[in-house]
Amino acid sequence: MICCALEDLRKFLALMVDEMQVGFNDTNVGLIQFNEKPYTEFPIRGFQSNAEVQTGIRSLRWRNGRTMIGRALQYALDQVSSDEVLPSRKRLI
Repeated sequence: MICCALEDLRKFLALMVDEMQVGFNDTNVGLIQFNEKPYTEFPIRGFQSNAEVQTGIRSLRWRNGRTMIGRALQYALDQVSSDEVLPSRKRLI
């Protein structure tokens, strides 16, 4: 069952990325998975092309554990709202 869910997730993410123009001055993409502990699969601005993001999606592994959504959302906000990550963009709130 997990293998099917992971493959469905990869397909969904790949379709989303296909509709974006990924690049330094375009769309920035990062991926965080979470269970008891959030984990950055690849950081925002870690890849600068659609092909790089697609490669990251294909290497995605399933992470078992309980879902801690509040912790994950705070982690994601902390990761993408720093000036070091997106210095020229408005902070996310």
